[in-house]
Amino acid sequence: MTTNKAQKTAIRQRMAQTGEPYSVARNAVLGAEDADFDAAMTEMRAEQRGSVLARTYADQMRRAVDRARDLVEQAEESADRAEERAELAQEAADLAMDWAEPDEQRAAQARADAMREAADVARERAERAEEAADRAEEAADEAEEAADEAEEAEIEAEEAEIEAVEAEIEADNAFRSPWSPSGPRSPGMLRLPRMPRLPRMPR
Repeated sequence: MTTNKAQKTAIRQRMAQTGEPYSVARNAVLGAEDADFDAAMTEMRAEQRGSVLARTYADQMRRAVDRARDLVEQAEESADRAEERAELAQEAADLAMDWAEPDEQRAAQARADAMREAADVARERAERAEEAADRAEEAADEAEEAADEAEEAEIEAEEAEIEAVEAEIEADNAFRSPWSPSGPRSPGMLRLPRMPRLPRMPR
C-alpha cells in the first residue's frame, strides 16, 4: 500500500472513531506523522552524533598514545646516554685512583657519582613515561571499544527501524479498509443471517 493510501486509511479510521470531519482528521493524522518523523530523525541524529563523538575521542586518545610512545623512546635514549656517561665517568675515576692526587681522585669520583645519579633520574623518568603511555593506551583501547559499541548500536537501531518500516508496510498491505467492498465490515455493517423460508401450505 502506498503512503497516500495508508494516510487515507488512517484518516478514515480517525473519522469513524472520533466523528471528526475529513479535514480535521486529515490534519490530525498528518500532524502526528510529522511529529513521529521529526522525533525519529532527532533520535537518529543524536545516535549518530554519539557514535561520531565516540570515534573522534578514540582517535584523539590513540594519537595521544602515539605521542606518549615517542616520548618514552626519547626518555629511554636519554637514560641510555646518561648511563653511558656515568660508566665512562666511573672508569675515569677508577683510573684516577692509580695516578691522580687524592683531591683529583675525590673530584673524579664525585663526577662519576653525579653522573650515576643523573642516569638514575633519567631512567626513572623513562619508566614513568612508559607507565603513562601504558595508561594512555588502556584508555585508548577503552575509547575504541566504546566507539565500536556505539557504532554497533547505531547499526542495530537502523536495522530495527528498517524492520519496523517493513513490518508497517506489510501490515498496510494486509489491511483492507472497512469501506472496501472486499474488505472486512465494521460491526455496524454486519448483515443479519437470512431467516429460512417457511414451507408453503398445501392447497
